[in-house]
Amino acid sequence: HYSQQRMMASAYFDGVQAMYALCFTFSLVGLGLAVALIWVAFTSAQTEPEGWVAALASPMLVVKNDVTFLSILAPLSLALAYRNIRSVIGAIAALSLLLGVAVVGMDQSRVAMVTMIISIACTASLLRPRFGAACALGSLFLVLFIDSILGFPLITKFFVRWEGSGRLSLWLA
Repeated sequence: HYSQQRMMASAYFDGVQAMYALCFTFSLVGLGLAVALIWVAFTSAQTEPEGWVAALASPMLVVKNDVTFLSILAPLSLALAYRNIRSVIGAIAALSLLLGVAVVGMDQSRVAMVTMIISIACTASLLRPRFGAACALGSLFLVLFIDSILGFPLITKFFVRWEGSGRLSLWLA
């Protein structure tokens, strides 16, 4: 029993406040990465997402699909924002989530987009079942809105430039 408990991150924290602090730290990391990528996208001469990641020169993001990291951080920001909606911490977490979804839309990564929507939907469904569908649709709408502004490159990648079954096995995993 003791060895199983030591494997969980929560075993190293004293109380709920420490877990909130961990979630807030990850929200700040996500917010920082999202703001940095948006800044690079609008200020650099690079026109493609691959160039934005390269111009960012961050050891956290090396290739374009590394933006999927923001999708993994999204549930932590969502849970923190949901529990602290009327506080500065909740507002920062919500902003981190919103900008993370925006970056995934700008990045045009199918894996990041699918991961983002599924992780948000699952987390929101655990918080409140009806909230899950609303969050999934909201994040999908935001990604598609950004995609429409960019000329639908993500939709094109899904339906026109499909690479066959090579990606399907990755997604199923």
